[in-house]
Amino acid sequence: MGKCKKTTVAFFFDNGGRPDCDCRCLTDGNPGISGTAYMFYMMAWKLSARDNDIDVVLYTTNAGLYPNEVTNVVVKDFSEAWNRCEENKIDFIVIKHSEVYLNQILERKEHSSVKFIVWCHNFVGRKELSLYAGCDAVERLITVGREQMDVYRDHKAFSKTDYIYNCVSVPDRYKVGSRPYSERESVVTYMGCVIQSKGFHLLAKAWPKIIKAVPDARLNVIGNGFLYSGGDKNKKNAGEFGLADKKYESLFAKYITDDAGNLLPSVSLLGILGNEKYDILGQTKIGVPNPSGRTETFCISAVEMQMLGAKIVSKRCAGYLDTVKSGVLVKDSDELADAIIKELRCNHIENGIREYMEETFSPDVIVAEWEQLLTYCIPNGMKLHPESELVNPHFELKRYKESLRMLKNRHPILFKIVPAMDTFIDFWKTVRFFFWKKKVRFLGF
Repeated sequence: MGKCKKTTVAFFFDNGGRPDCDCRCLTDGNPGISGTAYMFYMMAWKLSARDNDIDVVLYTTNAGLYPNEVTNVVVKDFSEAWNRCEENKIDFIVIKHSEVYLNQILERKEHSSVKFIVWCHNFVGRKELSLYAGCDAVERLITVGREQMDVYRDHKAFSKTDYIYNCVSVPDRYKVGSRPYSERESVVTYMGCVIQSKGFHLLAKAWPKIIKAVPDARLNVIGNGFLYSGGDKNKKNAGEFGLADKKYESLFAKYITDDAGNLLPSVSLLGILGNEKYDILGQTKIGVPNPSGRTETFCISAVEMQMLGAKIVSKRCAGYLDTVKSGVLVKDSDELADAIIKELRCNHIENGIREYMEETFSPDVIVAEWEQLLTYCIPNGMKLHPESELVNPHFELKRYKESLRMLKNRHPILFKIVPAMDTFIDFWKTVRFFFWKKKVRFLGF
């Protein structure tokens, strides 16, 4: 018998943001790049390094520093990466969800022999979902969480949607060095990009109330508003503290400064960090990633914080329902300060949280799911997870979405007639956000 053909897969990522970052030791954690970039490099490497009959190539728009096992090819853009895949008879190309890439696929989909796996690190709009659903060149939509996938449960695109969690790797030496929870001081840490959609302003507004109730509380801010645009070297239009752009920084600066405009002694702005962040997280009592909950499909920071023994306080949303197992998820941002105060005063943490994080989100667990997807599920027309399995059925009308999905499957014409329920949920969220912006504009934040 002849040897079975290997599965061939390409990952394409535009690494123009931080091409100079050293990514050769990915198991040591994120070296200071975006979470999406880290995931692309990590999966390309892990799939390359394992004995799995999968050949992998990583296409990037700039040369980078990656592990030795990674075959990295520099291309001009997505179109060139696609052409290379066609020439080399690649089976699948993994790309991040992007309207730009989608439009290019639609323009030449009939001429494509390579199949696309669209990795949805962000939420996908209804228009794009419909286009993906009707495009034969798109084999799978892979979300980074169960809850993100379930947002689309009653949409036609759900039939080709599955989820694979992001993986998280924290070096063992930092876990060993982390302080027992009961001995931790009142340290609160925000970690992420400091832009409006990531909600730092909500934590800043809560800080005066927190510091009044817990006078010894300290706030660490890891990151700034320039992570996605080149890091510390690209601080165009930065505010006085270099934390965010001037307009956004002016929105919250008064809450973390004194009457003279000086930064409060309880607040430390640490900028973009590499592995140094783990030393800080190992002393943190309460982690507060993206307290707005907006845009969160997973949240690697929340998992890292829990792996290093911190509790999480943030807004209840799709991403955190998957990843937060220790702490509190509030329904409204007005509850944020009280929840943090309550958790700072508590010295107890649930057992087994760190072990759960390792078992659920470790790189070896996640890469095994990618292997199963590529070598078994797609070739056999199967999914990794049962479609009918419901978790958190009351979240954002999921129970009713499932009933509507089943009805539409019995009568497919309804997919064209009856809009997905998320249409109305999104409309309500948009209205609320519109009035919030008006309030901020005329009454202040």
